[in-house]
Amino acid sequence: MTARQLINEITDLGTWIELPTLSPRHVDPDYGAQLKRAAIRAGESESVVTGTGSVDGEPFVLVVSEFGFLGGSVGQAAVDLVLRAIETALERHLPLLMAPCSGGTRMQEGAAAFARMIEIAGALDRHREAGLLSVSYLRHPTTGGVLATWGSLSSITFAEPDALLGFLGPKVFAELRGAPFPGGIQHSSHLAAHGLVDAIVTVDQLRSSCGALSRSLRLARGEDVASRPPTFADDSEGHRALAPDVSQDGLRPAGAILDAFDERVFLSGDESGSLNTGAQLVLARWNDLAVVCFALGTSLDDPDTSVGDLRVARRGMRLAKELRLPYLALVDTPGAELSVHAETSGMAREIARCLREMAALPVPTISVLLDRGCGGAALALLGGRMRIAMHGSWLSPLPLEGASVLLFGTPNRATEAGRRQRVHAPELLEDGVVDVVLECSPFEDLSTPVLDAVRRTVRRSPSSDPSSAA
Repeated sequence: MTARQLINEITDLGTWIELPTLSPRHVDPDYGAQLKRAAIRAGESESVVTGTGSVDGEPFVLVVSEFGFLGGSVGQAAVDLVLRAIETALERHLPLLMAPCSGGTRMQEGAAAFARMIEIAGALDRHREAGLLSVSYLRHPTTGGVLATWGSLSSITFAEPDALLGFLGPKVFAELRGAPFPGGIQHSSHLAAHGLVDAIVTVDQLRSSCGALSRSLRLARGEDVASRPPTFADDSEGHRALAPDVSQDGLRPAGAILDAFDERVFLSGDESGSLNTGAQLVLARWNDLAVVCFALGTSLDDPDTSVGDLRVARRGMRLAKELRLPYLALVDTPGAELSVHAETSGMAREIARCLREMAALPVPTISVLLDRGCGGAALALLGGRMRIAMHGSWLSPLPLEGASVLLFGTPNRATEAGRRQRVHAPELLEDGVVDVVLECSPFEDLSTPVLDAVRRTVRRSPSSDPSSAA
């Protein structure tokens, strides 16, 4: 798509207002002639188009690349346009939607243009520090300095299906190395499989997901929003991205609670190569409650909790802090992965970091023990200031069979080991381990009591006011 086509697809009819064109910079005559020819071919005066518009009923500032203008390359004039758009979003307290499609820095302008990418990174950091949402939609192709700056610095990163995404363009790589870049590596699906983008989405799915994200944040600020049907970030084949493909009968309690949200956008990975396998990270809304929710144990076939899962949990904590949303941890785990990989990847360190970072969050934090709370994997997510347990749930340092081995020399006295360790929810309440026990079975319809308890906690919390989280 051209920039204009994408803008027309994303924005609500009649809402697009383009930001005024900036005065052109002085360039040498030969380069000036090249710019004029590019403008005629592309129908744009530069390689980015910026403006404001409503996306699924929500106001956004948009920055959209035009690849037809010198391959979407970014020179100093394009940097000026991007910076002004980010500053406009900051001044008006609006979310950003950036849709790069670029070969990177414009070679005709050399180091001067290249170095100004630092300014874009700084402006995006100021936007995030203000607690504002930013979304990147990586389009085909996005490479070089654009991918390494405003393509990778948003709160949420989506990608176009079948997009070429890479730091070094394949043409340059082949010329420099004398061989083509290995196939499939610089591909949006490969990045999604490694947790480097949150989901692969079509333009329609991008539109609805951005609307859901913005509505959740405005709810958290106490604003009224129009109701919308449930929203999901989907992959290009129409399956819900990064969520377990199970029927309602295959959902554990955490999965049932995720299904109860009115709007939700599933996210993936920790932005550094760890992909959540048996867990879910979701930005979600239920009535007037908006949260960043991390859920362990969403389906019957969930594996043990991995180091990658806990890194994704910490990514959710960072996101909650940036967006000033409550952090909700749904805990249901058979235990941490026990393997050579887990040891060498730093399982113990990740558990410690989860505890430290949750304790330091300046937003309401709520941990809900839904059923199984086994070992360090459960401990890592039970650091919320409010701890809620289902009546039938339990918390143990080891699987009860393992505790039985240590206490009695045999795995066959697990029930007795559980009684001795006082692992069950009523005992956890008596011993001050949890603050509330909800009197319903984990497999009853517990979504409403759980989310209602979370909402009451958020309302009572002094840090539920966004200004106090700043």
